Amino acid sequence: MREKYSRQEILDLIWALPISKVSSQLGIADSALSKWCSTADVPKPPMGHWIKKELGKPVPEKPLLNAWNDGDEPEFSTLNNLQKIKKPAKPKSLVKPIPAAETLEASDFSLAEDEFSIYQGRSFHPVIEQTFKDLDKSKTNRFGRWESASGFDVQISPDNTPRAKRILQTILNIYLNKGAEVKNYQRWSNSSSRPVLVIDGESIQFSFYETATRHIPPLRRQSSYMSYDGNRRTYMASIDYTASGKLELKISHVDLYSERTLKDSSNKSVEEGLSAISEIVSDLMVRGRAERIEREAKELERERLRKIEQNKADEIERKKRQWQELQENASEWAALQEIRAFINAVKADRYFRKKHPDWRLWVSWASDQVNRRDPIYKIRNGKALPGTPI
Repeated sequence: MREKYSRQEILDLIWALPISKVSSQLGIADSALSKWCSTADVPKPPMGHWIKKELGKPVPEKPLLNAWNDGDEPEFSTLNNLQKIKKPAKPKSLVKPIPAAETLEASDFSLAEDEFSIYQGRSFHPVIEQTFKDLDKSKTNRFGRWESASGFDVQISPDNTPRAKRILQTILNIYLNKGAEVKNYQRWSNSSSRPVLVIDGESIQFSFYETATRHIPPLRRQSSYMSYDGNRRTYMASIDYTASGKLELKISHVDLYSERTLKDSSNKSVEEGLSAISEIVSDLMVRGRAERIEREAKELERERLRKIEQNKADEIERKKRQWQELQENASEWAALQEIRAFINAVKADRYFRKKHPDWRLWVSWASDQVNRRDPIYKIRNGKALPGTPI
């Protein structure tokens, strides 16, 4: 096994076999190869590529490599698992990255606890701004929570909005600087889409929820409304629930039904719990990838069994058509024998021959009509036997 491979050689390998098989042949982790491809600008087959190819569905052709204009072209090293190379410079973001994110290696998604700090800037990623653009303190539900209509799934009190925005920006800074991407994801059972963080090919979702406190007996607060006569009237409203102020950050993988949660507690806040986010996300990525591989294998097996059943049904239908064709040919041949007997009877009749001097022309014409329809004559001229398997 060689120690180094060029970008073109890696491109040829990963478009000939799945990355998991290529990495197995090279004796390395598939995540290391996948990260190197992202860093070295080597395009990877899209998700579902190999399943579609296995089922005979159209898949994209292998693309050409983009030119590498940032120094010497990188090579993949099987000894180091992942060669550390400088990624081409990207346009500067309007969002100021946190210092912790800048110190991490491009191939390392881990985060040391002493390197961790919460984002304190005022500029936020567009998807965060989209999440809170319709924030209205007057539009809370009976539990004191405001719900986002787009962007991240957020159900919190308006007072907790600054915290939620800083936490989300901190998470984005950690992973976007490592090559992750923000994309929209829509479940088949949901009409709306939500943003996900695509990390090394795995889609991770983040959402916020705030618990509510129930009051027994209900709180009584003065409220007012505008009556039909134009006068404002006051009344004492009963409030059963109020927002507790305790946030819950829910982290999930799109291919898993379970989720991990970081909660505000008496001992630790969500912000302090973010030091464990690397471990949580890595665990979800591993489990999500395994779940997807298992699901795709099951889908492939179901498709294989479906094809077997379809082939059986096609074989039964083919045999029915063969038998039907044989019956039709036999019936047509029997009917033609009667016509031939009639032609021979007319031909043998003296009166007919005497009455019709051109009887030979008629006999020739009638015989030709019969022969054209006779299955046996058709077989003599090259047609397949009736009922012959195709």
